[in-house]
Amino acid sequence: MNSHVRSRFVVSVRKIDFFYLIGWFIFFAPPIFYRISGMVTSLLRYGGCAYIILLLLLNRKRSIYKIKPLFMKCFFAFFLWATAMVVIKSPNQIATFFYEQLMPVIGVFLLINSSVNDRHTNIEKKLEGLVSLYWLSIIYIVANFMTIILYPNGIFRSSVGSSVERANWLLGSKNNQSTYIILSVLIILLFMKKKIMNRFLQELLIIVGTVSIFSTGENRVEFMSGSSSGMIAISFLVVISIFLLLNKDIPFTNLKFKWIYLMILTVYFLIITGTTMPSIKAFIENVLHKSMTYNSRTLIWQQALHYIARRPFTGYGEIQIWLSVRLSSWLNGTTNIYNLILKQLFDFGMIGLLLFSASYITLPKYDDHKYHLVIIGIIAFFILGLMNEIDWNYLVVFPFLINKVFCSHNSYKPPTSAEEAIGNGYRE
Repeated sequence: MNSHVRSRFVVSVRKIDFFYLIGWFIFFAPPIFYRISGMVTSLLRYGGCAYIILLLLLNRKRSIYKIKPLFMKCFFAFFLWATAMVVIKSPNQIATFFYEQLMPVIGVFLLINSSVNDRHTNIEKKLEGLVSLYWLSIIYIVANFMTIILYPNGIFRSSVGSSVERANWLLGSKNNQSTYIILSVLIILLFMKKKIMNRFLQELLIIVGTVSIFSTGENRVEFMSGSSSGMIAISFLVVISIFLLLNKDIPFTNLKFKWIYLMILTVYFLIITGTTMPSIKAFIENVLHKSMTYNSRTLIWQQALHYIARRPFTGYGEIQIWLSVRLSSWLNGTTNIYNLILKQLFDFGMIGLLLFSASYITLPKYDDHKYHLVIIGIIAFFILGLMNEIDWNYLVVFPFLINKVFCSHNSYKPPTSAEEAIGNGYRE
């Protein structure tokens, strides 16, 4: 393909992309669908199983299951360990664990490996396979913002996933919004230089998504009342991404991710134990505008650490333990731990946390601005995880992209003959 044709390249939508769009929706369905009724939840769960079977059948002649990189093997080992702990420690939670955690991970893995064409040596062409996720990201940002405008007090109120009743919109309450928006904004950023949509509209979508996180409060739409960790995470993602898109050097993008991850763990330690440190206290009270209980989170963490000390190596599996929370003058409780690292430690012990950490520490390094964007997305989720739990499908989507888009970048060898190229469906 000559340079003239390459410069005029426009991403096209194929019929198969509509099939992929359905899959991305199933595995990243907004919370509102799970809270409509039990029947809708069952449809999404069984639909996810059926979709995975269809993906396996459609790709039965393709090799889409490779996990050669070390970090992918670590992820695989972590999921095996987690599954074993659930089976042994909390067998009555096996079905819930499969539908809510394991099935979305399997679905995301198969979707990425099926849609991203690693026969291309060009990274941008590989990303074309994610065009369905790109359009779903746009739909989520626009539709969610419309529900915020039309229903300023929330479409409904719910205490699901929280210790208090909160206003909910399409993408859930203020604590749910951030995960969807961060993923959607990052996908739009990856496509920023594509000729799918006017660049101004893409930038507008990012602004709209960011405003959504800042505006969705506990009870109604009120600017600067959203999730504090979510606001910091999306601000970090957008600001750093602007520098990357302007080809400005960002010092930490030259670091191997293992050093970034170790810095992240240090921040987690400071946040969890920071109630006794004046500098951390000032940051929490003056920047995050929270009390030194971090809205009762430190009380929850202290109780969680007490339980962790009883089973430090293996954890509790998916068992739910009621943790007391004092809100104003009354006592409530929650089964959420509100911290990504503590959650892994509580559920799967130190062995699970070591495998989980190894999955990120062993991430490879590539000198490519799109790779840097993906790393920024991972960091944003870890920032969000400081005071929230993050579902596995969000934690694996970017590493799985690294595996399929970047790790196979230098490993694929084009076919040596025209006959082989036609037989494999190769297109340059």
